[in-house]
Amino acid sequence: MAGIYGADVVQLRALGKALNDASAKMASAKNLLSGHVQASAAWKGSDANRFRTDWDTRHRVLLEHVIQGLAAAGRIASANADEQEKASTGSGTGGVVGGASRHGTSPSQGTDLTPDQIKELARLADDVADSGDFWTGNDNDVRELRDALANLTPAQLDQFLKALSDEQLRALAGGAATEGRGVFDFEGTTPFERQGLLNELLAKASPEEAARIKELFPWAQPDTGKDGVGFSEPAGGLGGSPSYRDVHQQDYGDCGTLATLASLAQADPGYVQDHLRDNGNGTVSVKLYDKDGNENWVTVTSDLPSRDGNYFGANGGGRMDDPAAANWPGYFEKAMAQVYDDDSDGFHAGDYRVLEREFPDKLAPYLSGKPAEIMAGTDATWDAAQDGKTMVISTNVPDPKDTERPAGLYGAHVYFVKGVDGDGNLLLGNPWGELKNDVTITKADYEKYVTQGAVIGSR
Repeated sequence: MAGIYGADVVQLRALGKALNDASAKMASAKNLLSGHVQASAAWKGSDANRFRTDWDTRHRVLLEHVIQGLAAAGRIASANADEQEKASTGSGTGGVVGGASRHGTSPSQGTDLTPDQIKELARLADDVADSGDFWTGNDNDVRELRDALANLTPAQLDQFLKALSDEQLRALAGGAATEGRGVFDFEGTTPFERQGLLNELLAKASPEEAARIKELFPWAQPDTGKDGVGFSEPAGGLGGSPSYRDVHQQDYGDCGTLATLASLAQADPGYVQDHLRDNGNGTVSVKLYDKDGNENWVTVTSDLPSRDGNYFGANGGGRMDDPAAANWPGYFEKAMAQVYDDDSDGFHAGDYRVLEREFPDKLAPYLSGKPAEIMAGTDATWDAAQDGKTMVISTNVPDPKDTERPAGLYGAHVYFVKGVDGDGNLLLGNPWGELKNDVTITKADYEKYVTQGAVIGSR
């Protein structure tokens, strides 16, 4: 391979990618087969034992050599593509998705993409659109296009998007919306990975191209899940001085998300500013966290769920046509609906209903980057509250015969803990908003009506 001269860089890079993909898929197959060979209880006896020994000492070792050989060949092909590109352009910065940009440097600032660079980006987009590969799927293709787009300036991104037809963008949207799995890729494209590609398309685009992506990507925003509910542009912005008091749950049953959000905003007045940014192009980005606690910016369009011109989802209180309204809770809710995928009711990421009736211990890691700590009893909850911990509590389903429930303590609801009052009672804030919705409960109330108390890990 090192002796190739005048090679087609695009084809050479595609070969490198194919070799690397094959190595990864074969590694997955080897691991899967090893598990079956060693764990199978159906095959017993001397023949089974002999085969297991042969597998460990011969077959698996040979597969390892093949896996390593494919990976090495892929690296060599990619390196030769880099060298060929440098030789052709006379510099190390000529390739947007090859050459120096693959090692983390950006394309030259202020320069237009060349026709070859646009062609290479379009090829990557076509790879994502083609999700029908039985063996490899398009999971790696999604990541590769995302990484390539990350190297573009806003002007270069717009140049590339303008070069794509509506049909090409629709095909890209359709391919990226698939699970992305090949036969040996059992996880496929996760909601965060899919959203990562959308972020690179939306956050830096011009308002015109952002609007075009919104129109051509059906999953650019979550399904409202309710009849008669669409999206409308609110008159207000994010909110000048965001406060936990801005959190107003509306018609979605996602009190777990909004109580957790209010608890984090109450504990850290800078939380909202650190986790939210207006991109100035009709999109807003929200910082959330994946299952490993890694930061992920989730970019959504700036319109929010509405019915008959009124807020349907979370908001800062007031009317949708109020220029002074703070809308940041609605953007957190929308971003969560895009990527949250741990629902027990059959809904998935990309649907607002995925957030309904969820417990905070499952939701909290998405908003805080840390697992929640479930409280072991009443005293532990009171101690944590007195220590100023960031906390939420969930109430049980009400018994119709129970007439003693404290006023304001609703069943099957989540509250955020505001502290312990002078009488030693727990003061709870309601994500419905307004101080009038606060409620105080005793330890006896807690033991009778609360199913879960949780400390939310704040950064």
